[in-house]
Amino acid sequence: MDIKFSAEDIAFRDEVRAFFAKEYDATVAEQLSGSAGTDYKSAIVNWQKKLHAKGWIAPGWPKEYGGTGWTSTQKFIYETERGLAGIPDGVKMINGLEYQKIDDKGLHVTNNGIRDIIEVDTVVICAGQLSNRSLYDEVVALGADASLIGGAFEAAELDAKAAINQASYLAAEV
Repeated sequence: MDIKFSAEDIAFRDEVRAFFAKEYDATVAEQLSGSAGTDYKSAIVNWQKKLHAKGWIAPGWPKEYGGTGWTSTQKFIYETERGLAGIPDGVKMINGLEYQKIDDKGLHVTNNGIRDIIEVDTVVICAGQLSNRSLYDEVVALGADASLIGGAFEAAELDAKAAINQASYLAAEV
């Protein structure tokens, strides 16, 4: 078995490296670091616009749904090069949160006993394996637009692949 990259894969790797070297400069890296004085949301949106212009906004998606249609090897090369370049993936996962409420200020949470407000304009909550509609019902009662998917919709029939599929389509609509 030959596990070397093909000439096409090496050309693709070189294209990815060149794009990252040109578009992910020190200024962009600082903005995406989330350090004091930076506007992370604007920075990640600007970075996503660069990826979109290149046609790389959804590397794991099929071409018919707006993705790249890349092979598994191309996705591996892209993610490896992204990681080597120190480029964040744009997702911030925060474990151990207790959701308190959502209002005009944002998502109110408690994290390890410390209250905080996460300023957001869109919230996607992936939580638990038990059907629990309480947050959904509260948000809808306030007149907000909300969708119920995955285990919150029907935990008895939860299938991780189906839940991810539901979340992907919902995120694409946002």
